[in-house]
Amino acid sequence: MTTVKKDALIAEITEICARSGRAEAELLSTEPAPYRNLFSPYQLADIPLPNRCLIAPKTMVGGSFVPNDIARRFYLARAEAGLLTTGPLSTGRDSDPLLLQRWMSLNERLHAKGAHILLQLQQDGTVKHALSLASAGAAAGFDGVCIDARIQDDELTQIVREIRARLGSGFLILCRVSLSSAVPESGLNPKKNGRYRGLAEQLERMTELARAGADGLEVSIGCPETPWLLSPASQLPAGCFAEAARALKAHFRVLGIRSAVIASGRLSDPGLAEALLKKGYCDLVSLDGAGIGDPAWFRKAATGQEETICPCALPLYPLSPEKERIAVIGAGCRGLNYALQASDAGHSVDLYEERLRPGGDLALFPSSAAEVKKELLAYLLEELKKRPQIRLRTGTRADAELLKKGAYDRIVFACRPEAVSTPAVQGWGEIPFITAESLEEAFSGQWKKKRIAVLGSDDLACDIAWALQNEGQVRRCVLLTDKPTVMSGEPEEDRAWFMHHFRLRGGQMMTGKRISRIRFHTIFTEDPISGEEGYVRCDLIILAQREPAPLRLYEEAVRERLAPQIQIL
Repeated sequence: MTTVKKDALIAEITEICARSGRAEAELLSTEPAPYRNLFSPYQLADIPLPNRCLIAPKTMVGGSFVPNDIARRFYLARAEAGLLTTGPLSTGRDSDPLLLQRWMSLNERLHAKGAHILLQLQQDGTVKHALSLASAGAAAGFDGVCIDARIQDDELTQIVREIRARLGSGFLILCRVSLSSAVPESGLNPKKNGRYRGLAEQLERMTELARAGADGLEVSIGCPETPWLLSPASQLPAGCFAEAARALKAHFRVLGIRSAVIASGRLSDPGLAEALLKKGYCDLVSLDGAGIGDPAWFRKAATGQEETICPCALPLYPLSPEKERIAVIGAGCRGLNYALQASDAGHSVDLYEERLRPGGDLALFPSSAAEVKKELLAYLLEELKKRPQIRLRTGTRADAELLKKGAYDRIVFACRPEAVSTPAVQGWGEIPFITAESLEEAFSGQWKKKRIAVLGSDDLACDIAWALQNEGQVRRCVLLTDKPTVMSGEPEEDRAWFMHHFRLRGGQMMTGKRISRIRFHTIFTEDPISGEEGYVRCDLIILAQREPAPLRLYEEAVRERLAPQIQIL
């Protein structure tokens, strides 16, 4: 076994990711529509596919493995993809094979539409149980399995070999693998012992998988030390794993191996997907982000409407089959997304926004900040224009009287809790401070050589801190919070990317620290558990923290029963 030091491996896979980012610009500039390779048929083992796309969600659709109404809407709307997978199901002993029978009805409906669906297994259990789940999946009408073994893959070759022997050549086997992964050895922690496989060794393991019976390999880059690469963080460039796919495809070509190579890594732009296929980087592309999030992706890509594709995945919300009159409070991305879905389902929607323009907190940022989220906001606002039946009421603060007068069937709160009031600490006011609503001052240039502390832990606080530090707006930005971590509730890969790269840019994170006092342009902190004291020098404070308590209007709406259904997104 090759032993590769942790730091060397991170540098190696980061360089591959950077090369993929450079390749993206070259590829996108050369492949306009029509996308003949992307929409050409492909024979994957015994299964004829109408195109070269795979839709494989990395999480449970609808929040549960058993298909609910959200999952049924999701899959049936994307049947034209040709090849889909379920969300991941653990191969541990707690996974009951009988659950798979609950998919039988949906599988039949997908087959009737010409689609094929695979059972996605998360390899974290035994070979025996993985084989049992695969057999139960075949009985439930699944066309094959997609085994996610990006972290634990020591028994993957044996699993593939035994599934192939039991279920035959007509049962499709795909594997999701990483070209750089930790070596799981009994009694050793791979994060501490520093033993990792390098790329050359991983290519040989991919060869073993193909020869054991794997029909296709979806390849990514990453190891437990780089979780933002195991599943691509939204901050990474499109096509960030392209070079890994090309390396595996070239390796298979030399050896004469016919297993399909599936490229992944923020592939949602049809022009990039077409270029990867045309230039021989891969045989299939695994769509994510917009490719999964926009149900009209295939129609838009095939008809030259690429500019109207949603830039990222959006959550689906449960909607009543009965037509309702709905009030949505807050016209940020969540409120806009819910309003669009509800309107498309035939509900009557009033959308309230206290500010003079929609966009929520994103409307506060300069155009250069929070770029990915601003692209999403622009898309949602453009979609809103196409639906004049949604009544947008900006500059309107919703209150109990207004909501009662509207006689709504459902009230949906999509706004943030109020900002925390100024901390009650000794010396507060000695350092100038602004709230998140006054961000233009922080980006005005007058603080370029100064030190700024951002108080908060959610995505708003992190977006502010990243924009200031990354763009060189300040001498140093410090993210300070009494919470144990930041971006709680956000995707793990996005959180890990931010924490790693914020520090790389020179930013400082102080989590789990409570402000004890302020004096002489210095914030003194205390660890509430250990009592350890610290300090950070600061010229400006930005208040971006939020109350975790429910919204006051929500509490009043529930108490006064302003609508039969009241919920918070």
